Amino acid sequence: MRDVSVVLPYKISDNLAEVILEDLRSRFIDTYIPDVGLVLEILNVKSQGIARIPPTSSSLHIEVEFDVLAYLPRVQEIVEGPITHVESYGVFVRVGPFDGMIHISQLADDYFSYSDGMLTGRKTGITFRRNDLIRARVISVSKPQKIFPEKVGEITEEEERAFMKIILTCRQPGLGRIKEETEGEAESV
Repeated sequence: MRDVSVVLPYKISDNLAEVILEDLRSRFIDTYIPDVGLVLEILNVKSQGIARIPPTSSSLHIEVEFDVLAYLPRVQEIVEGPITHVESYGVFVRVGPFDGMIHISQLADDYFSYSDGMLTGRKTGITFRRNDLIRARVISVSKPQKIFPEKVGEITEEEERAFMKIILTCRQPGLGRIKEETEGEAESV
């Protein structure tokens, strides 16, 4: 990515690379950027351009190129994560920094009933509880219609669910609840 880093006058004598990295981290981490995703970390600053001091500012403005670690789920991607919420209509699964939703019709080829905070299959007896590991396929991703606050970390849990909707399915071979075996290998149920 490319951007202009602003170095305040009192930080000019500090290590410039660290000051630029700190500036970029403060402005980009937890920020959603279209076609890049949610920025999780600034990895490094690859190059710095010529420093300029605009006539209206006493700060250095330096064009920089940098690498970011970002998460943007893709349709058809296979993901794994723990169940964070169980509701009567489906489960929410932690997918990177977001929760994806699996409707009960997409959990398995079964009818599910909800009781005591878990979903139980009527034919198969399979259960889905909080903290169970799930392997699923992303079938839909809705990009944010608007950015709430500048930082995702400043929004409530309800706003986070509305921020980016990720819809998942487990109705394909090899997907579903991951059951731990005694040998330590995972097997799809």
